[in-house]
Amino acid sequence: MTINYLIKPELNAVIATADGVLNFKEILAYYNDLSIDPDFQPHFHRIFDYRKVIEIDLSAEELKNIALQAEIGDEEKGKTVIIPNEGFSSTTIGKLYSELANSYRGRDHLLFTSPEEAIQWLGALEQ
Repeated sequence: MTINYLIKPELNAVIATADGVLNFKEILAYYNDLSIDPDFQPHFHRIFDYRKVIEIDLSAEELKNIALQAEIGDEEKGKTVIIPNEGFSSTTIGKLYSELANSYRGRDHLLFTSPEEAIQWLGALEQ
């Protein structure tokens, strides 16, 4: 499984999608790929659509490392939005990640149920 992303400059956002089993190696690869993409801007919002993820294979330490890795860098970073599937583990991991990232960096990380809901919320921020 890989994490695919689409940069949407008109939304000031990156929309990442994943399916199958999500693990530490693939999440780090996503952040590395994004960091060298010439179309990416650090201030873009991040939308993670994990509705098709069936399992999350992360230890507590790996989750903590992801929260730290994702937040290092530009202080003008946009908001982070997570759209988990309806399964317990995905929603729980999303909430844990949000809490970890918020506590480390003091930025907003939110959970939504659909990309449309997330984009609508992000659009309201831009106005």
